Amino acid sequence: MGQNGVTRIEACIKPGVYSNIPYVRVWKGDVCEAEFCQHNIVGVYFDTGAAA
Repeated sequence: MGQNGVTRIEACIKPGVYSNIPYVRVWKGDVCEAEFCQHNIVGVYFDTGAAA
């Protein structure tokens, strides 16, 4: 297990307007915690549903 519970980081592809766009997915167990576009490393975080 990695930092902050990260269990896997994988490369993936998402469809774009003109071509596929490379992304990186960060996993904690079986939950995808975040996706980062490799072009400019913009992050998208997913809510776990837990109250802060």
